[in-house]
Amino acid sequence: MAKKSEIQYIRLYTDGSSACSVDFSTPEKKSKTRLPKVRKERKLLIRLDPVALCGILVASVMLVLMFVGSIQLIQSQREVEQMHAYVAQLQNKNAQLQMTYESGYNLETVEQMALALGLVPEAQVRHITVQTEEPEMVQEPTWWEKASTFLTGLFA
Repeated sequence: MAKKSEIQYIRLYTDGSSACSVDFSTPEKKSKTRLPKVRKERKLLIRLDPVALCGILVASVMLVLMFVGSIQLIQSQREVEQMHAYVAQLQNKNAQLQMTYESGYNLETVEQMALALGLVPEAQVRHITVQTEEPEMVQEPTWWEKASTFLTGLFA
Protein backbone atom coordinates (compact mmCIF):
# COMPACT_ATOMS: atom_id res chain seq x y z
CA MET A 1 0.00 0.00 0.00
CA ALA A 2 1.23 3.51 -0.71
CA LYS A 3 2.27 5.84 2.09
CA LYS A 4 -0.07 8.66 2.91
CA SER A 5 2.49 11.28 2.04
CA GLU A 6 2.77 9.96 -1.51
CA ILE A 7 -0.95 10.24 -2.21
CA GLN A 8 -1.76 13.47 -3.94
CA TYR A 9 -5.26 14.66 -4.49
CA ILE A 10 -6.32 16.82 -7.33
CA ARG A 11 -6.61 20.29 -6.04
CA LEU A 12 -8.95 22.60 -7.79
CA TYR A 13 -8.95 26.34 -7.54
CA THR A 14 -10.77 27.68 -4.53
CA ASP A 15 -11.25 31.24 -3.31
CA GLY A 16 -8.33 32.55 -1.37
CA SER A 17 -5.89 30.17 -2.90
CA SER A 18 -2.72 31.54 -4.37
CA ALA A 19 -2.97 29.51 -7.50
CA CYS A 20 -3.99 31.08 -10.78
CA SER A 21 -7.56 30.85 -11.69
CA VAL A 22 -8.23 28.30 -14.34
CA ASP A 23 -10.93 29.03 -16.83
CA PHE A 24 -13.12 26.02 -16.95
CA SER A 25 -15.63 27.55 -19.26
CA THR A 26 -16.58 25.30 -22.08
CA PRO A 27 -16.52 26.64 -25.57
CA GLU A 28 -19.83 27.48 -27.05
CA LYS A 29 -21.30 24.38 -28.51
CA LYS A 30 -22.31 24.55 -32.07
CA SER A 31 -25.61 23.03 -32.76
CA LYS A 32 -25.14 19.86 -34.63
CA THR A 33 -26.61 19.70 -38.04
CA ARG A 34 -29.25 17.13 -37.92
CA LEU A 35 -29.87 15.12 -40.98
CA PRO A 36 -33.43 14.14 -41.69
CA LYS A 37 -34.26 10.74 -40.32
CA VAL A 38 -34.41 8.00 -42.86
CA ARG A 39 -37.90 6.74 -42.75
CA LYS A 40 -38.46 3.14 -43.56
CA GLU A 41 -40.71 2.60 -46.47
CA ARG A 42 -43.79 0.84 -45.39
CA LYS A 43 -44.20 -2.33 -47.32
CA LEU A 44 -47.63 -3.35 -48.32
CA LEU A 45 -47.86 -6.76 -46.74
CA ILE A 46 -50.68 -9.01 -47.84
CA ARG A 47 -50.80 -12.23 -45.98
CA LEU A 48 -51.95 -15.16 -48.10
CA ASP A 49 -52.45 -18.71 -47.08
CA PRO A 50 -50.43 -20.89 -49.49
CA VAL A 51 -52.94 -23.74 -49.27
CA ALA A 52 -55.81 -21.41 -50.14
CA LEU A 53 -53.78 -19.91 -52.99
CA CYS A 54 -53.03 -23.39 -54.37
CA GLY A 55 -56.72 -24.29 -54.05
CA ILE A 56 -57.76 -21.21 -56.00
CA LEU A 57 -55.14 -21.98 -58.66
CA VAL A 58 -56.29 -25.60 -59.01
CA ALA A 59 -59.94 -24.52 -59.16
CA SER A 60 -59.19 -22.00 -61.92
CA VAL A 61 -57.24 -24.58 -63.94
CA MET A 62 -60.09 -27.06 -63.55
CA LEU A 63 -62.57 -24.41 -64.70
CA VAL A 64 -60.53 -23.73 -67.84
CA LEU A 65 -60.22 -27.46 -68.52
CA MET A 66 -63.97 -27.89 -68.06
CA PHE A 67 -64.65 -25.18 -70.65
CA VAL A 68 -62.19 -26.75 -73.09
CA GLY A 69 -63.74 -30.19 -72.53
CA SER A 70 -67.25 -28.89 -73.13
CA ILE A 71 -66.14 -27.23 -76.37
CA GLN A 72 -64.53 -30.49 -77.52
CA LEU A 73 -67.70 -32.40 -76.57
CA ILE A 74 -69.85 -30.06 -78.65
CA GLN A 75 -67.48 -30.45 -81.61
CA SER A 76 -67.50 -34.24 -81.35
CA GLN A 77 -71.32 -34.26 -81.18
CA ARG A 78 -71.39 -32.23 -84.39
CA GLU A 79 -69.00 -34.71 -86.02
CA VAL A 80 -71.22 -37.62 -84.91
CA GLU A 81 -74.25 -35.95 -86.50
CA GLN A 82 -72.27 -35.43 -89.71
CA MET A 83 -71.19 -39.10 -89.70
CA HIS A 84 -74.80 -40.25 -89.17
CA ALA A 85 -75.87 -38.14 -92.15
CA TYR A 86 -72.98 -39.56 -94.20
CA VAL A 87 -73.91 -43.16 -93.25
CA ALA A 88 -77.55 -42.53 -94.24
CA GLN A 89 -76.35 -41.12 -97.57
CA LEU A 90 -74.13 -44.17 -98.18
CA GLN A 91 -76.98 -46.56 -97.30
CA ASN A 92 -79.24 -44.83 -99.83
CA LYS A 93 -76.52 -45.03 -102.46
CA ASN A 94 -75.90 -48.70 -101.62
CA ALA A 95 -79.61 -49.53 -101.99
CA GLN A 96 -79.65 -47.74 -105.35
CA LEU A 97 -76.55 -49.62 -106.56
CA GLN A 98 -78.02 -52.94 -105.34
CA MET A 99 -81.16 -52.36 -107.39
CA THR A 100 -79.04 -51.44 -110.43
CA TYR A 101 -76.94 -54.60 -109.98
CA GLU A 102 -79.96 -56.89 -109.58
CA SER A 103 -81.67 -55.45 -112.60
CA GLY A 104 -78.46 -55.75 -114.66
CA TYR A 105 -78.32 -59.56 -114.96
CA ASN A 106 -80.73 -62.34 -115.98
CA LEU A 107 -80.95 -65.41 -113.70
CA GLU A 108 -81.83 -67.77 -116.54
CA THR A 109 -78.73 -66.78 -118.50
CA VAL A 110 -76.53 -67.27 -115.44
CA GLU A 111 -78.05 -70.73 -114.81
CA GLN A 112 -77.48 -71.82 -118.42
CA MET A 113 -73.86 -70.68 -118.27
CA ALA A 114 -73.32 -72.60 -115.00
CA LEU A 115 -74.78 -75.82 -116.45
CA ALA A 116 -72.60 -75.41 -119.53
CA LEU A 117 -69.52 -75.21 -117.28
CA GLY A 118 -70.48 -78.47 -115.56
CA LEU A 119 -71.97 -77.17 -112.34
CA VAL A 120 -74.96 -79.07 -110.91
CA PRO A 121 -77.84 -77.87 -108.74
CA GLU A 122 -77.48 -78.35 -104.98
CA ALA A 123 -80.50 -80.66 -104.79
CA GLN A 124 -78.79 -83.23 -107.06
CA VAL A 125 -75.62 -83.46 -104.99
CA ARG A 126 -75.27 -86.35 -102.52
CA HIS A 127 -74.30 -85.26 -99.00
CA ILE A 128 -71.95 -87.34 -96.85
CA THR A 129 -71.32 -86.68 -93.16
CA VAL A 130 -67.80 -87.41 -91.92
CA GLN A 131 -66.97 -87.80 -88.23
CA THR A 132 -63.49 -87.43 -86.80
CA GLU A 133 -62.09 -88.00 -83.37
CA GLU A 134 -59.98 -85.37 -81.70
CA PRO A 135 -56.61 -86.65 -80.52
CA GLU A 136 -56.01 -86.42 -76.80
CA MET A 137 -53.98 -83.47 -75.73
CA VAL A 138 -50.62 -84.45 -74.28
CA GLN A 139 -50.13 -82.67 -70.99
CA GLU A 140 -46.95 -80.70 -70.66
CA PRO A 141 -44.89 -81.63 -67.60
CA THR A 142 -45.13 -79.26 -64.68
CA TRP A 143 -42.28 -77.17 -63.37
CA TRP A 144 -41.63 -79.59 -60.53
CA GLU A 145 -41.49 -82.57 -62.92
CA LYS A 146 -39.07 -80.70 -65.19
CA ALA A 147 -36.83 -79.83 -62.24
CA SER A 148 -36.85 -83.40 -60.86
CA THR A 149 -36.06 -84.83 -64.31
CA PHE A 150 -33.17 -82.37 -64.69
CA LEU A 151 -31.73 -83.21 -61.28
CA THR A 152 -32.15 -86.97 -61.88
CA GLY A 153 -30.26 -86.68 -65.17
CA LEU A 154 -27.61 -84.51 -63.50
CA PHE A 155 -26.83 -86.88 -60.63
CA ALA A 156 -27.43 -90.21 -62.41
